[in-house]
Amino acid sequence: MKPVEYAPTAWDSTRPRNLPPLDEKQLGTLQRAVRRDPLRGRGVQCREFLTGNSARVLVEEMQEMNDEQWQILKNQYEKLAYIQEIWATFKNPVAVLDVISKVAIFFAIAGGGGGLIISLIGRGFDSAALWVIQYFILPPIVIYFLFKTAIKRGWVKDKNNVVLNRCTGMVEFTHKKERRQIPFDEFDPYMSTGVGPNGVAHYYLRLIHRYSDAAVVNPHSQYETWEVEAEWERLQRFMDISKPLPDIPIYEITRLLDPTSIEHDRKTGRPPDFWRQQDPEEVSRWADASREALRNYPWGLTRDQAITFGWQPSGFGDGEQIRQRMKGSRNKARTRPRPEREGIL
Repeated sequence: MKPVEYAPTAWDSTRPRNLPPLDEKQLGTLQRAVRRDPLRGRGVQCREFLTGNSARVLVEEMQEMNDEQWQILKNQYEKLAYIQEIWATFKNPVAVLDVISKVAIFFAIAGGGGGLIISLIGRGFDSAALWVIQYFILPPIVIYFLFKTAIKRGWVKDKNNVVLNRCTGMVEFTHKKERRQIPFDEFDPYMSTGVGPNGVAHYYLRLIHRYSDAAVVNPHSQYETWEVEAEWERLQRFMDISKPLPDIPIYEITRLLDPTSIEHDRKTGRPPDFWRQQDPEEVSRWADASREALRNYPWGLTRDQAITFGWQPSGFGDGEQIRQRMKGSRNKARTRPRPEREGIL
């Protein structure tokens, strides 16, 4: 696979630019409000990237592919010119239709379906049941299939997403009806709070440009504030070309295109299909341990300070320590003396 190329503007944390700090005196009331909850993390310190149920699911999906399917997937990745992370926004017609279709099918099943069951139990199939089907079940189902078809066939344009580009170091987004590109290191991380339909608080990672009112928001909500801190750490590692990509299943193929990751893996002897070789049950245990360490991390401290105060890393969060343990186990197996057999000199 041919590696991608880094642009001169790519972000390298070992060569920081001399950027002026935020001038809070120039902020208006609204800008002060959205910057009320800055993240406490200090760079990439916790490094517990292997968290959540997605790790096991991805490993299982990799193993379900035969070698031919795996090669086809790698060939698809090889066509990429950049390594990017994309966030959907409600400025994107595709994202809007997708959300509406999901709401429609939920309403048809939960609302219309529930009403139909109640009607059938109470009266049987009469005019009331027909009315529920006609007005509460069929219209949402039609909307669902119509919008899904429009997305699948490209009747609406997939545009206005937020694009975080590792190769250029830029964040591309739509602001005031114009596409803009701003260097990643000019954004500061903050936390946004929202409330879901069930009344439970959700937290979002919001990146605000230090020198303007431009901002982008990760659409994936979290239930805990420390999950947002972890997402910001992963994103910093993703954008930093001085470090390899986070060694987690989602980047199993992507790292074969990334020059820094390629060089790192060559030096460490990391197999190109490391995660595809792992036992999903074991990966699940590693992810649980990583999440527990992440939950207990004292945000605001450096890694060394956290360890001094009693925090313990899981040993599985960044992938590297997993391979070290496995290598150590293999070495011990090779050097373990064979037991003597009785009756043989």
